[in-house]
Amino acid sequence: MWGSLGDVVFQLLKTPNKLRTTNRFRLPVLTPVKGSPFVQYTGDDPQEIELSILFHSTFCTPEEEIEKLKTLKGVKLPLVIANRKWGDFAIEELRVEVRETTKNGELISAEVSLKLKEVPDVGVGT
Repeated sequence: MWGSLGDVVFQLLKTPNKLRTTNRFRLPVLTPVKGSPFVQYTGDDPQEIELSILFHSTFCTPEEEIEKLKTLKGVKLPLVIANRKWGDFAIEELRVEVRETTKNGELISAEVSLKLKEVPDVGVGT
């Protein structure tokens, strides 16, 4: 198994062909009454991860896989990659690019791009 997002398992031909992580850090410019402006580190923003997966009718039903992902929008789910938990994430964006259809318009293959946002535990004093 390549990994999973909650109960959605990425394995065999349904593994992401792209993984991109983004870490942003808050660095506001502070302007004191006297002196020069300066930048101060004030913390990290939630991590963002982008995954792209090709669903093809030879190994799955693309419509079912897409609908399964749509039902998870906004739900906090554990993300596991290579047997390592990366944290809890929620689907922030789901894009579908249709690659191939039958002449009747039935979906044969689609590239699905997921944008995940880390949902950190919120604690007092953190």
